[in-house]
Amino acid sequence: DSKAMLVNFRGKPTTNYLEGKRVEMPFHTISSEEFQKLEEELLAYRMPLTQIIEQQAVLEIQKIEDETFLRHIDAAVALSTNVVAANYGANGGIPESAFRDLFNKIDGKQLQTDVMLMDTTTFNRIIIDNNTQGTFGDGGMKGEIAVNGYKYPTLYGRRIIVSNKTDLLTNKIYSFTSPEFLGEFNILNDTKFDIDKKRNLISFSAYETIGMIIANSKGAARLDLSVA
Repeated sequence: DSKAMLVNFRGKPTTNYLEGKRVEMPFHTISSEEFQKLEEELLAYRMPLTQIIEQQAVLEIQKIEDETFLRHIDAAVALSTNVVAANYGANGGIPESAFRDLFNKIDGKQLQTDVMLMDTTTFNRIIIDNNTQGTFGDGGMKGEIAVNGYKYPTLYGRRIIVSNKTDLLTNKIYSFTSPEFLGEFNILNDTKFDIDKKRNLISFSAYETIGMIIANSKGAARLDLSVA
């Protein structure tokens, strides 16, 4: 940490020799299963089987990335006690005070909430149930959302990311500070699709090597929602 001080004309500031703190970032490889098929059987398919398997393998690798990231975040918010619990309102909406408490978990620690992460079902509650209870006012915006949906990139001044991974995010809203104050995510090797052929037996798999770390546990928070 840096400090400032008052110094008179003949005074000198204290000396602080700079030493940067370091944290270890572990890297690990994420791999799909190894698929095997005889060349003759592949030729018998009309559909591009290898292309379909490649697309599915990439999606599964991305899911492991997301699960690993959220495990890191859950450990961080448990360490920093940046967890807020709230019940859904009588009409199914999310109390606005819950958002305030979620933001303050980060904003109250000399950081600023930059983005929120939620799944599609939670987002639907916000744009439908919260719209009904008047979160977006009673004027034209309420009608606009009812007809066209919520088209804005921010909510309460924070960016929103909406994911279809309901198995990971149902009844939860995560918030994060800016990436440079949170941690690091590095890809050592981009996703590769490896194909090996021995006589007429073809083997193929996808893999990548990544590393991630949450360096500042105060830079993330989680809102847990439940039915009263």
